[in-house]
Amino acid sequence: MSHVPAAFQTEYKKISVLSKLINQSNPDSLGALEDVHEMMFEYTNLVSQGAIAKSISLQVTRALLQTARDCNVLLRRLPKRSRDTITGNVYQHLRKYASQISEDIIQKRLPRDLKTLGTLLALYETIDPQAGLVLFKELDAVEATGSAMPCMLKAGWTLDQMKEAYERAPTKTDWIQAHMVRAYFENGEPEAAMELYRHMDTHNSKIMNKLDDLIIAEGPVAEAQKVLAKTITAPRSFAIMRLLERLWDSESDMTAQFKVFDRYLQLVLGTSEEPLVGPTRVLVQHIFKAHGQDVQAIEADLQKLARLYESRGGAHTFLLNVILTEMSRAIPTEFDLATKIMVEYGAETDPVSYRVRLNALESVDFEEKPQLVLSLWEARMSLQVPLAALDWIALGRSDKFGSLFNQLWQAVGQPFYRDVMTFHRSYLRT
Repeated sequence: MSHVPAAFQTEYKKISVLSKLINQSNPDSLGALEDVHEMMFEYTNLVSQGAIAKSISLQVTRALLQTARDCNVLLRRLPKRSRDTITGNVYQHLRKYASQISEDIIQKRLPRDLKTLGTLLALYETIDPQAGLVLFKELDAVEATGSAMPCMLKAGWTLDQMKEAYERAPTKTDWIQAHMVRAYFENGEPEAAMELYRHMDTHNSKIMNKLDDLIIAEGPVAEAQKVLAKTITAPRSFAIMRLLERLWDSESDMTAQFKVFDRYLQLVLGTSEEPLVGPTRVLVQHIFKAHGQDVQAIEADLQKLARLYESRGGAHTFLLNVILTEMSRAIPTEFDLATKIMVEYGAETDPVSYRVRLNALESVDFEEKPQLVLSLWEARMSLQVPLAALDWIALGRSDKFGSLFNQLWQAVGQPFYRDVMTFHRSYLRT
């Protein structure tokens, strides 16, 4: 690589433009894509000199792909309006550069290298699946079918088109078969998907984990439960949420849902609480849906859920916060039951639990609500834990920043004024 300029050798390895962009004071301003522009400037010079090597074209394409992936990860921290603006601008540049590399391959200014082609199609999957398929068809690149299949799925190819591409692939790799399984599911042919899945002979754990997730989420319910029972890797939470929803649609009895959830707890506990948030919320929602206003039946199932957590070493405070939020939405007048659960599981001294209950009261109205807000606030103040800005914000939300909140806040000199008012202004805009 001695013929490659030093700046190029550095920049294709480290594309940091997105990190700089995110940290700008004005996120709507795209700024300059100096690193990517510099890299592509040097790339263009090398191609014009006929000095490009396939290792360099692969590194360039990988750098563009990494930029697109960084964009997807980093931009989640921005508001949607800013995110759309920046994503559109970044993708505009990436599309231009991907098109340039595609044209160089088509015109044979670059060697037709499978790794570069596969990376380029992976880039197109993110920024422009249709353009990726144009390149795939232009080159008749059957050897890159596995890399093109994600573009086919995103671009909405029909099942017949997917089958044709599958049949033309010179080798039916695990990757290609896995995408064909997904295509069958997405086109309403679960039996065909399961048939192909059963005949796959792969030891690639990454592919099998993704397929297991897919079957848990979309496969026949009985098959999904079997896959969950045998897996040793925790499925992604979306798959469990989807299975719980499908179990609810097929049978309102909670027994099967508890069994699924218990298995998920076995697999996921000890990692972090984050994967539990969605599935726990879905299960609690179903408990309330199943029993309507039957408080005794609700309590029995909530106790059963709490015992599951306890037996698997789960966090009661986290579970309690989910229960309190959903209870406040489903049966807001039953706060005696909420208090009972708090006391039983030792969370009565947790300030977060009171914030959760106050926040949940924002979306409901009933005659006793002001008295309930006041009693919750007095209980929170009685704890041996200083009040924080989040406590006052929760109180404000519970009263929709009305007279009760103002009376209590002003009586003690409007503490945390800046934090509370900043939230209040954003609250009024929503």
